[in-house]
Amino acid sequence: MAKWIKKLFLRRAFTRNCMLVLRETSVDVVLMDIMLSDPTGTGLDAALDIAHNYPSIKVIIVSSLDI
Repeated sequence: MAKWIKKLFLRRAFTRNCMLVLRETSVDVVLMDIMLSDPTGTGLDAALDIAHNYPSIKVIIVSSLDI
């Protein structure tokens, strides 16, 4: 495994849960589904919140949309 990988953290969560986890857990990368079905917003909203609140965390956005 590459040296730059500190942790592999898997969790399915709504935006609020994700933010709580990020406050308590040190992560390097978040893999975000852009079609996140969350009553408070989309995966893009969550990715923007993460980028704003945790600038050191990289966010990779994935989608099954055929664009």
